[in-house]
Amino acid sequence: MIDFTFTHVTLGAWSVTIQLGKNMTGGEAFEQAAAAYKSQAFPAWFPGHPDVTITMKGV
Repeated sequence: MIDFTFTHVTLGAWSVTIQLGKNMTGGEAFEQAAAAYKSQAFPAWFPGHPDVTITMKGV
């Protein structure tokens, strides 16, 4: 599992944990986490957004 935390300078932190499936890469897990963040927390987010910091941690 990988825990992704997206921290926006004014909106605060939002986290999601992605369960890695068989043959799933970290990049695919990130894509799932990013899609969830965009749909559930910050629709205007895009990769490289200057107000968002992303951290990831294996759990």
